[in-house]
Amino acid sequence: MNKFERRYSPAKAALESDGLSGLGLDIDETLAGTNIYWAGLILKRYGHPDFHDPTKIIQTHGYVRNVPEWQTEEIQAEVNRFIHSDEVVLSIPPVQDAQAGVAAIVKRKPLACYVTGRPQEVGDATYKWLRKHGFPLVPVIFQPGNRDMEGMGFENGSHWRAELMKFLYPAVDGIVDDNKEVLRYADGYKGKIYLLGGGTNGNPHVIGCPDWKAVVQAV
Repeated sequence: MNKFERRYSPAKAALESDGLSGLGLDIDETLAGTNIYWAGLILKRYGHPDFHDPTKIIQTHGYVRNVPEWQTEEIQAEVNRFIHSDEVVLSIPPVQDAQAGVAAIVKRKPLACYVTGRPQEVGDATYKWLRKHGFPLVPVIFQPGNRDMEGMGFENGSHWRAELMKFLYPAVDGIVDDNKEVLRYADGYKGKIYLLGGGTNGNPHVIGCPDWKAVVQAV
């Protein structure tokens, strides 16, 4: 048993114990409008030469990390603070229709777990956020730090997530996620990836869903 299997075998056993297959959910940009909220904080403090609306800047660039004018040491340090701040985590609003979408899905399919790129450091705040916004309270699997991921042989968080989903299958037989980068590493995954925002990358196991209403119809 390698380091990755040792770390996640207890979670797999717990998920398998009820004999059911369930859905996994990403959190940031799938349930939580994290980057738009971060963009609003950065715009307020640092501004932007072309944008004044955080929604439009994220529609244009996708993520805060892709905004060229914000790739400074000071702003990157601020983003790192956001990632590790309970206060910021608790202040992020839900993605439009996410609450209603999840409520509709769990009436016909179990929710197994959340899989998130957040660090364990904001675990308590994440569970509080889920409770605050009415999402089911099931286990959250947090992304390990970069050193731990490298020690398990993963290039990045997307690689880790794809391999985790393969390992947890069939206890977790699908995931709703916005991260197209995961598709690079999804070969061999037997479950379904409901890709919020659309697109399939030609993978037959990927269902592109432009919004949460489409996710509900697809699951």
